Amino acid sequence: MTDAEKREKVVERLKELQSHFRSMAGISSSKQGRASYIARTIGDAIALLKAQEPRVMTLEDLWSLKFNDTVILEQKIPSLLIPAIVRDNIKHDDALEVLQVVTASTNGTANADYEYYGKTWRCWTSRPSDGQRKEIPWE
Repeated sequence: MTDAEKREKVVERLKELQSHFRSMAGISSSKQGRASYIARTIGDAIALLKAQEPRVMTLEDLWSLKFNDTVILEQKIPSLLIPAIVRDNIKHDDALEVLQVVTASTNGTANADYEYYGKTWRCWTSRPSDGQRKEIPWE
């Protein structure tokens, strides 16, 4: 079972528990307050798990990347997933133009031009499944 499948299974179980605690209307007010607190805490746990799911990064996400942040760079043709470490966001005339990364496949730095983001390359927050890659369309 993949991490994504495990995460989804846990989220489904947490949703069942949350529903159970939300439905405890016929109990004493002190227990009802505790049940409400547990339901909210479960909701927070679900949100944290969902936030860990791989997603395509927005340009704003990319612009906020700093030295040593990690991303999964996806190349459209040929279709490749490349783990990368951010080296720099390069500016020209006060506009960000290039994301510079270090990858094992390039044995050094590679530049990804923001002009082509979403067209020939994109970044994921973590490694997506093949299904997730196919599900999210390119521009």
